[in-house]
Amino acid sequence: MESACFEYNCFEESTFCCSCHGSREHYCSTHIENHKSSQGQHNIKPLILALDGQNRKAVTLIIKNYKNKLEEARGFYKIIQEVLNQTNLIIETLNQIEKNCEDLVKKMIADKKVDRKTVEYFSRISIPKFDNLKNGWEKVIIGIQELFRYPSAENYPIPLSINDQYIFYFDENFREFTKIELQTLVKTVSEISEELKGDHYFGGCRLDDSTFFLHSGTNGHEPISDAVIYDLYLDRAVHVCRSNYQKNFAACVLKNNKVYAFGSTMPHLLNCEYFDLSAQSWHKIPSLPSNVTFCTASTVRDKILITGSGIVSFWEFCPESQSYSLFPEEFSAGYKVLCDNFLITSEGLVEINYKQPQLKAIIYPSFIMIGPLAIVLVRRFKKYLYYVDSKKHLMRIDTQAKKLEEITCTLQELE
Repeated sequence: MESACFEYNCFEESTFCCSCHGSREHYCSTHIENHKSSQGQHNIKPLILALDGQNRKAVTLIIKNYKNKLEEARGFYKIIQEVLNQTNLIIETLNQIEKNCEDLVKKMIADKKVDRKTVEYFSRISIPKFDNLKNGWEKVIIGIQELFRYPSAENYPIPLSINDQYIFYFDENFREFTKIELQTLVKTVSEISEELKGDHYFGGCRLDDSTFFLHSGTNGHEPISDAVIYDLYLDRAVHVCRSNYQKNFAACVLKNNKVYAFGSTMPHLLNCEYFDLSAQSWHKIPSLPSNVTFCTASTVRDKILITGSGIVSFWEFCPESQSYSLFPEEFSAGYKVLCDNFLITSEGLVEINYKQPQLKAIIYPSFIMIGPLAIVLVRRFKKYLYYVDSKKHLMRIDTQAKKLEEITCTLQELE
């Protein structure tokens, strides 16, 4: 048996052969080491399996199948390579879109006519860069979805024109808000966020072109200490921590990233405080000097002005010294509305100018009965100053002619 080990009484299969004695001697892996140590010139080689016809056919079939699989793999590789090439083109296109968007945002930021909120919305269409596809196609899909989050500038919440001017106000039950376009005087009514349907807010101020700080009001018949920051464009409300006092009809005004809240009507309170937007916390300040209801507030230079029913003028509040001083002139003890640098009363229109070292007031005749200011931003547009009173009437002050007039708007039904 040629494959048996040459060593005596060894029946292991031979795996090596040596021709040192002039003939092929076979050894197993155990005894080949002993043979190496014997005398003679060894020529050791591993044995090669001799294939018969059947084995050759089997091996040939395996090799052919392997070759076919290899050809298929090469075909798949070509497809994958083409996909990767197309993916690179897509990524290059997306990166170019991102660059174009970034350039657009930079131009918009540089344009003083474009409001900050619009810049923020347009900046959100930027596509993230894709260095590789290790996170799969999901990242690409998310990027494309973000790109077309606001597919058209004609769709709300992006205004029809980034230079259009709007004014907003809320209904008395806080179930909807009205938007008035000041160029065309067309108004539309939209439902308000579900997050706000509970508390009825009767005080607030504008933080920017679409964001309001809402505070003081009622829940049922009880005054509230809640406060929210509400974004009209995004229709999203963020609740902040509760204030120190329960209030209704408080005067709110923004200055130096702080929202000051003065007084309360029903219940009648003189307590005042401010909310620090950076620290997200409330802080008490001195109370109002005397009884007053339906407060409104405004800022002129570094002073905060507060007025309402019960006093014949207005207070100047200095945030640095936290002190009040009553303006010496008398105007009206009834309803008064502070609207930017104008004090509107039923007896006249008062323009307030800052002349060192004191404020100066000029009275102009007016014949329009007024009510408390609604929760609304006071909006300057061209030579006019717009606000909405408690009866939801759009009022306009001609800052040049010093006249107050009521404006009629056209209601546009939303589809």
